[in-house]
Amino acid sequence: MVLLLVLSSIGYLVWHVIQWAEPFVEAMDACARSGQAELVCLTGTDARRWFYLPLAAVVAAWSLAAGARVEGKQGRTRGFLYAIAGFAILGLSAWQSAS
Repeated sequence: MVLLLVLSSIGYLVWHVIQWAEPFVEAMDACARSGQAELVCLTGTDARRWFYLPLAAVVAAWSLAAGARVEGKQGRTRGFLYAIAGFAILGLSAWQSAS
């Protein structure tokens, strides 16, 4: 289950870059053309939705995968819940990026 979570998160990253790289670059270009400061562009809604949120979701999924692996090695079944939470985080991030 842990390996599946890690592979899913890598697949999510690849899908996300393919799907959202062009709209993200266009949004950043439009923000820069409008004369706004770089900090405003890099902390705006588009940057949060298409860059920061997916990055945070993948880091959280990897952290939960590590926790699930430790729990599994110690013989506890709670690691399964960590893995399920990792998949849920990836799903919520994909849903938020698409909306």
